Amino acid sequence: MARANLTDTQRAAADAQDTRLRAVLGLSFNDLATSEAVRKQYAVALGHYQEAERWDPTIPGLAKNLGLSAFRSDNFAEAIRGLSRAVEEKPTDDPVRAMLGLAYFGAEKFADAANTFAPLGLRGMQDSALGYAWAASLTHTGDLKKAAEVVTEFQKADRPNDQLLLIGQLWIEIGDYAQAVATFQRALQSDPSLRKAHYYAGQADIRWEHWPEAAAEFQAELKLDPADADALYNLGFVNLQQSHVDDALGLFQQVLAEQPNHANAHYELGKILLDRGQVKDAIEHLQTAARLSPQTDYMHYQLQAAYRKAQLNADADRELEIYKELKAKQREKAGVQSMQSR
Repeated sequence: MARANLTDTQRAAADAQDTRLRAVLGLSFNDLATSEAVRKQYAVALGHYQEAERWDPTIPGLAKNLGLSAFRSDNFAEAIRGLSRAVEEKPTDDPVRAMLGLAYFGAEKFADAANTFAPLGLRGMQDSALGYAWAASLTHTGDLKKAAEVVTEFQKADRPNDQLLLIGQLWIEIGDYAQAVATFQRALQSDPSLRKAHYYAGQADIRWEHWPEAAAEFQAELKLDPADADALYNLGFVNLQQSHVDDALGLFQQVLAEQPNHANAHYELGKILLDRGQVKDAIEHLQTAARLSPQTDYMHYQLQAAYRKAQLNADADRELEIYKELKAKQREKAGVQSMQSR
């Protein structure tokens, strides 16, 4: 157009023709995408909605439809882009706001998710899809008081057992261990053979430092699945807290028989062996633990202690430096998260 040497009148006519053609192409791609979305071909529909947007972004409802197709394709970044525009265009559209919040949640943008859910109020808390996501988002951002309010409202309704397990885990993260245990017991009342309900109740009891109760829960889980390595490990951990070291050692060995790459079992077994003066064997287990979980600071710290007992000071110094670097990164990350939650 710039090189065509057109008169003003010709340029205006050309611009009008360009606008009409863009509108025709945009509507054509939009209609094609809509027919594909109706047939649940959401990923294909998303591509054609994007093409429609390229030609004519002013098509009514385009941002909403693009966002919906992206969400149903698990393309959360594109869903956020489209649905955010749709909410800006119509802030009172609660279903679109709800889906935008779920898109933020799926993208692990928890602060944005919580802020998006907030205007939905009580109905959002009670919704079978939104209530958990809202409470979990608040928990991730550290707003535990508000999270407790949302999850309390959410669990007033009858919920299926898979949701009760999730609710109970939220209570653990919130720090209300009595509520967590009560929620898992509620699930077990409807299905005494429900897998992982006893396990998570034991997790709550560990945080609560109710050691005998935790042991009983893990034992109950192992009756349902004797090869459950996580339950075996946690029962071993509880035995350690009760000074039943031989029992704990046997359980950690069982864990490694089931899962040779269980980092925490290697770590705990290494600690026991180190305390018993079996330094060489302790080092082998602690080395394995640190290799399997290289970002876990305390594994490097314990490994450096074992190296020092073996008078391997250079190795000990290296592990101590790794430990210090990891701790510094954790403090930096905690500071950033604290600033973001304010």
